Amino acid sequence: MIKFEDTPIDFFTYANGYYRVDKKFYYKKFNALKESIKTKQEISWDFHRTAFEIAINNKNLNLNLLEHYKIRAQQLRDSYDYLILAYTGGSDSHNILKTFLNNNIQLDEVWGDFPKSLLEKGGYTLTNSTSSTNMAVEWYTIVIPELNELSQLYPKIKIHLSDCWENRSLEDYEDTTSVMNIPGNYLLIQRFRYLQKYVANLIEKTGKKVGVIVGIDKPIPYIKEDSYGMIFADKATFFKSDYYNGIYVPIEYFYWSSTYPDLPVAQAKNLWNYLLQNKDDTLKRLSYYDSLGSIEILDRNKNFDIPIKKICYPYWDFSRIQVNKSGVFYNDNYSRFLEKFKSERVYQSFLSATSNVYKLPSYVFNDGKHAYSDIKWHYCFFELGKLNW
Repeated sequence: MIKFEDTPIDFFTYANGYYRVDKKFYYKKFNALKESIKTKQEISWDFHRTAFEIAINNKNLNLNLLEHYKIRAQQLRDSYDYLILAYTGGSDSHNILKTFLNNNIQLDEVWGDFPKSLLEKGGYTLTNSTSSTNMAVEWYTIVIPELNELSQLYPKIKIHLSDCWENRSLEDYEDTTSVMNIPGNYLLIQRFRYLQKYVANLIEKTGKKVGVIVGIDKPIPYIKEDSYGMIFADKATFFKSDYYNGIYVPIEYFYWSSTYPDLPVAQAKNLWNYLLQNKDDTLKRLSYYDSLGSIEILDRNKNFDIPIKKICYPYWDFSRIQVNKSGVFYNDNYSRFLEKFKSERVYQSFLSATSNVYKLPSYVFNDGKHAYSDIKWHYCFFELGKLNW
């Protein structure tokens, strides 16, 4: 009987990917990392490879993305009594929001989280800088105006805002790294813990089947030898379905799901239809990045950001300010505001949440040196076709 080593989730019904180290299976990456270090065995990661390969081989795949988005939204609506969208104001979640609204498919709640109390005490001043340390500008200039308008036009949708810095508990001063699937920063851990507790309480109180929609992730174009295709990386899967106090909290990836694998395949094929017709531009974008599994994958994603958004997110407005995104573990979006908290006990939360990661051997990091580069990511490469260049 195959079972996970670290969760009661049924191996045969898992939703959000799993890791394997030799003959052991793990749902959370941190636990797989510890086993890999102990046994000197490689980690492998699988995210429903079979389901996506079947979709890739579908000769009659519909490439109309708006139709795929509508079908996926309706599929989620039919699967749950109560739907919550995790909204960041970025292109992924904004496209999901517009898909529901434009197709008159009911969303029950839109949730956003922001460490407002941290920034207020830290002395944040609003600017239009696109530095990753100015993440707050997206909240004030995009998220809040968008949600204010949403509450006026769609009063049936509950707007739910939380502050991951404000909602702390005693357990924050213990090591919390293994709470997350991917070793993350303290605020990310807090955000996920808050969401789990909130949804579990909602399920217990109402008896409803509640689903949380998150907007991960864009298809990353990649050329491997003489094949072209797309990559899905585990770095995006830090929110995963799991149990909280015995209650199952389902996390639905809108774009990547084994229940509707046609969607990301259609995204990638549309993207490659453009890239194959623009050979010089494509090769220029790929020319500096030829090492699968290296830190350069972040640069590759940035390099293709505009064509990906133009093709995959027709609702996106490029005039909306977007700052450079930081890493998952080493996240400098809000770290500069910690100075004001060094004399307080809560500062230890950041230290406890990272202590185990800093103790890991250097080879588990993207640059082979230190945790600043994040934990090495694992990828599924899906071949779409052969190059004739």
